[in-house]
Amino acid sequence: MAPTILEPQSIASGARATADHIRSEWQNPATIVGLLLLVGGDIVGGALEQLSGGSYFTPVVYSFGWVTYAHKAFRNAIGLHRLLTPPKGGRKSYVIDADTGVRTRNRSFILERVLSDYDYWEPHEGKSYQTQQQSQPHQPQRPSNPKRANPHENALDSLPDTLRIVIYQAVKSPNLAFDRLCYSGILVALIQNGIAAIPCGLTGDWAVLLVTGVGTILAFLTGSLPQFGAEKFHARRNTTRTFALTRGSSEGGSRLVIVIRGVGQGIDLEDMAKGEELDASVVDRRRSRSSASAAATLWPWTRTATGAIAVCWILLLIMVSDLRGNSWYLVGIGFLGLVQNSFVAGSPRTPTARGLPLRFEGEIGGEGNDAAGALVDAEERYEGLGKALFRNLVEDVTAENLERMWSRLSRRGD
Repeated sequence: MAPTILEPQSIASGARATADHIRSEWQNPATIVGLLLLVGGDIVGGALEQLSGGSYFTPVVYSFGWVTYAHKAFRNAIGLHRLLTPPKGGRKSYVIDADTGVRTRNRSFILERVLSDYDYWEPHEGKSYQTQQQSQPHQPQRPSNPKRANPHENALDSLPDTLRIVIYQAVKSPNLAFDRLCYSGILVALIQNGIAAIPCGLTGDWAVLLVTGVGTILAFLTGSLPQFGAEKFHARRNTTRTFALTRGSSEGGSRLVIVIRGVGQGIDLEDMAKGEELDASVVDRRRSRSSASAAATLWPWTRTATGAIAVCWILLLIMVSDLRGNSWYLVGIGFLGLVQNSFVAGSPRTPTARGLPLRFEGEIGGEGNDAAGALVDAEERYEGLGKALFRNLVEDVTAENLERMWSRLSRRGD
């Protein structure tokens, strides 16, 4: 059948209708705002990983992406029994027990960021020590002898050229500290609601203010879930053990090792590093409740809360999609929140702000110092530490040949 050719008047009418529809969407992009609420869930999740867990007030602001994140959180609570996800990517980090030498693959978000953000939070004493070391003449590295047939000597050649061991003491602190990221969240939330009040004051349209206010409340409620803190700090408290945090021999040469001494005030970093599926008996070790009681109250409450919040976000999405005007205000408010949450998700923080306060104690090795000498010095100052690091820096070192290999290392480090 041949296509029907419309009259010129009909063609012109259709063109005007299309133009009017496009103009209407640009004047009031309510449908687009609804779609944008589904974009950026990973950014919201990153901001919550940064700020949540310290108190019942977590200033992660309303932005695009909250609808997607809320339903992902509900799904994780049901299927994975957790809200946070272990750190991903190719950069592996490890926690080493200085007493036993046992190495645990790190799955803790906090410990991963403590290590990766070290250049940001390194104290002045550590920077001064490194400046002093760099100003001194470098010690010549011992060249390896290619004629050596002893496999143990060849194994020692796999040590990094230099090794920096930074020693810290844990400090008791009940809560995470408020920092610039928290204060910026409060400020942005106030600005967002101030922008939302503009159409209410000009034309009496309070729908934008209602959407922004409800979105802010839902965002703060989500961040206040105790489940975040339970997952971040599912570890024994007041430990006296010493742990080392490092990248491992295959990750950039293991040139930096952060040692944290518990001294009866710290958190068991091995527990934190395991990142296993949350067990109620582990979560409530710091409470005086039985594991059976915790198991009966923890998961149903978390699932119910995340489910109710997800439903509220759906209702808010329906409300946004039916707005009759002033939708551009919501576009600006949502974009401002997205920028803020992106800033929070990617910004470095101090260990104190993450709930792991530390006090600088000293430093061993560093620029221009032989790794063997640093390990020997560490063993002399903190019994067991040097050998524990040695076992994890050289793959051929085992519990059986540790003393023999250490004897060879000691001669090299002298």
